[in-house]
Amino acid sequence: MPPRAPDAPPDEAPVAPAALAVLPKFLLTTDQACYALGIKSSKLRMLTADGEIEARELGGLTMYLTTECERYANSLPVRKPKALSGAAAKAVAAKAGRRP
Repeated sequence: MPPRAPDAPPDEAPVAPAALAVLPKFLLTTDQACYALGIKSSKLRMLTADGEIEARELGGLTMYLTTECERYANSLPVRKPKALSGAAAKAVAAKAGRRP
């Protein structure tokens, strides 16, 4: 290895492969964003076209920020539990050992 010049910046420490595994992802491919959101690519394309989720372009690829996926997921309405009736209520009550 040739000697370094005295004014050269110090060599950077190599990054171990294990360290790379813990680095967070900032950009997701379309497939990764679909998997993260639990939706199909057609739904993601529709959400992008409607402006509900923002996409980025990187070298001709459509990419999604992880924060944008999280923002969209957090913007969805919270599902409120419905009261059980009939056979479903009896089954839950029986499982809990009480009467409906």
